[in-house]
Amino acid sequence: MVEHVGLALTGRGSPIRAASQAIGARVASFLDFLVPGLLAMMLMNSAVFAIAITVTRWRDRGVLKRLRASGLSPATIMTTWLANQSLTGIASAAILLALAIWGFGAHETLRLGTLAVLVVIGLLAFFGLGFFLASVARDSEGVAPLVNVVTLPMMFLSGVFFPVDSLPRWLQSVVQFLPLTFLSHGLRETMNAGAGLGSLGVDVLGLIAWLCLAGAAGVRFFRWE
Repeated sequence: MVEHVGLALTGRGSPIRAASQAIGARVASFLDFLVPGLLAMMLMNSAVFAIAITVTRWRDRGVLKRLRASGLSPATIMTTWLANQSLTGIASAAILLALAIWGFGAHETLRLGTLAVLVVIGLLAFFGLGFFLASVARDSEGVAPLVNVVTLPMMFLSGVFFPVDSLPRWLQSVVQFLPLTFLSHGLRETMNAGAGLGSLGVDVLGLIAWLCLAGAAGVRFFRWE
């Protein structure tokens, strides 16, 4: 105030002029924040439900028993399932991104190589989780509630709809190790901040760890009939 009074009395303008200028950063809207989380959630649901329900239904109907008697190796059967569901998941991810960007005007950075790696590793990690749930479920009727018990908490605690940082500190220390947290954080860093694969080592390693642990547990408890 004193400065402005002095300048007015002397009839001079301020020698300092402030101006704002963008330096490369952009402010992400809530839609921009939401899209990577929705993509991660969609990948989780499609992978876990597809594998868990298919395996248990085929086991109840005796399809797995007949496949085993056909001479096909378990690796061949599992590779076929994963290839089929992976193509479906990748196509669904492409459709969601197209709708978000060209239909609703979301501003996302599409680093296709990094996105492809995250999507594939994320799908495989949740395939492993779905396979484990199918192995421990008694039948096809019991697997759906079991899947919901596992996936629903992750939808709300893994940074899909709001940042994990907004959770209580004690809860953050738990949910940061969930597979959906790794996937949603990795996708958001790539699509909102333009991060490359080299800076997403924690998220990638976390998903690989879940793939190995869930897959090994699924193999341990798997039943053909």
